[in-house]
Amino acid sequence: MISCQAYAEDTVIVNDHDISAIKDCWQKNSDDDTDINVIKSCLRQEYNLVDAQLNKAYGEAYRYIEQVPRTGVKKPDTEQLNLLKKSQRAWLDFRDKECELILSNEDVQDLSDPYSESEWLSCMIIQTNTRTRQLQLYRNSEDFYPSPLTRG
Repeated sequence: MISCQAYAEDTVIVNDHDISAIKDCWQKNSDDDTDINVIKSCLRQEYNLVDAQLNKAYGEAYRYIEQVPRTGVKKPDTEQLNLLKKSQRAWLDFRDKECELILSNEDVQDLSDPYSESEWLSCMIIQTNTRTRQLQLYRNSEDFYPSPLTRG
């Protein structure tokens, strides 16, 4: 049995991968002459990439539930599919609220401001990477990670 302490030590909320692309966008475009729109464009590109990875991880979890029902449950497992959908919708709402909270610290909180939008995109990238990793852990979990996809 693995203690909660050991689980917590192995579980990282935000890792270097989550923020490395954000750092790269800011650092490689950090010259005083660089237009903030170049940084924003870089962040937008990264967000599109991580959003596609999230959609792939969600699709894989969804298809797994469709193809491999829980013990004693007939295919398709509509209850668990609906719970996954609800969970994803709730996470999307959480992500949006979390990034609103982060943005509330900015002088200008309007996304038409390129600096504010860059902060918002950075938050969206971090949150999306975190959710993607969570969905991937469902499929690739050790026995100690609680997963709705554990079968048998």
